[in-house]
Amino acid sequence: MLARLRELLVRMDAAESESEPDLALVVATLLVELARADDEFSRTERDSIVTMLARQFELDTGAARELLDAARRQADHATSLHPLTTRIHAEYTPERKRGVLDMLWDVAAADGVIDAHEEHLVRKIAELLYVPLGVFTQSRAAARARHGLE
Repeated sequence: MLARLRELLVRMDAAESESEPDLALVVATLLVELARADDEFSRTERDSIVTMLARQFELDTGAARELLDAARRQADHATSLHPLTTRIHAEYTPERKRGVLDMLWDVAAADGVIDAHEEHLVRKIAELLYVPLGVFTQSRAAARARHGLE
């Protein structure tokens, strides 16, 4: 009985470690979608995304750039946000969802302006992640303050 329990725990740990790279790609794809929302994917936004991915997923800069490239390819073929947000909603805690929301706002503010299309997309993603309105508002205000957009 104990051997079965250990085996189950080992399989669960393996499944979690395998899904983390997938989740990193999902988050990166959302960041790319947001960066493209204003029809301009600036170098500042790209650099910001690479920095965030490296920090969030403990990657070196080269691996974060590769992840960004993979996310750009995935975003090129994406037809809906729903498959992406469904994965995050299912597997992330409220705190990690807040972290994703903070990254989205940082991408939106990276070029010094939060465009109306960017704000709309962040709101839509927050709703699909079932992030409470208060958390959405706090995250937006914090990003505006971090980027001097008050």
